[in-house]
Amino acid sequence: MALAALACAALLPAGWPVAADEVRLKNGNVIAGTVISQNDRQVVIEIPGTGALTVDRAEVTAITLSAAAPEAAPEPAPEVASPPTDAAQPALSPAAQVEQHLRKALEAIAQRNYGEALDYARKAVAADPKNPMGHSGLGNIYAALHEYDKAIAALETALRLNPDDAGALFGLGACYMDLQQHEKAIPYLERVVKLQPGEVKLTEALAVAYVRRGIIAGRQGGQQAKAKTSLEAAVALFRKTGNAARVAELTELLKQIPQ
Repeated sequence: MALAALACAALLPAGWPVAADEVRLKNGNVIAGTVISQNDRQVVIEIPGTGALTVDRAEVTAITLSAAAPEAAPEPAPEVASPPTDAAQPALSPAAQVEQHLRKALEAIAQRNYGEALDYARKAVAADPKNPMGHSGLGNIYAALHEYDKAIAALETALRLNPDDAGALFGLGACYMDLQQHEKAIPYLERVVKLQPGEVKLTEALAVAYVRRGIIAGRQGGQQAKAKTSLEAAVALFRKTGNAARVAELTELLKQIPQ
């Protein structure tokens, strides 16, 4: 499962719906969304901003469903004819238009209609080109579709408009991780973890980046110090998130690095 495919679910623009269910994987990652079906072979979870994601049941250790039950729909009130009026409806502000288009993009993704989702995201950008939310939403949709060049361009635009846009920072880190460009990914992931230090998914994404950098350095001559530093940083982050399995695994790996 590509890391960029989780970017939309991890950090959506403000105002996007947040799901309540969680699926915990054997590798320690947690996927947040809405579980729409499950059986002895697979679990299907709807991820905001990405769509339905199918996970092998063998990779799942736990499923936590929202305890909140939906409220019963009220009885429909009898229709009353409204008196005719010539008053025009007030126009939506540019910010409200951006949010409206992004919500429709999310609905389209839930139906796996990615072409329509892109159309709505482009409309969000057109409604207010100076609003980073539109560019961030568009970039994360491109990333989920693996159109990385377009995703990176849109996400970089969002960052120029708001250097602290967490969705854009994580999206760029995810793109570069999927492209195996870990050195480029790490600065973006470090920035977003600094902005939101309590987010387990972000912290572990950065830890994974450190692991990959450490493994690559360990395979290169004269890079043992860099490998050790990177893996030790990853251990510290996994210890922070309580991922004991990864801590144990990396501790053993560290023992194999020549002093």
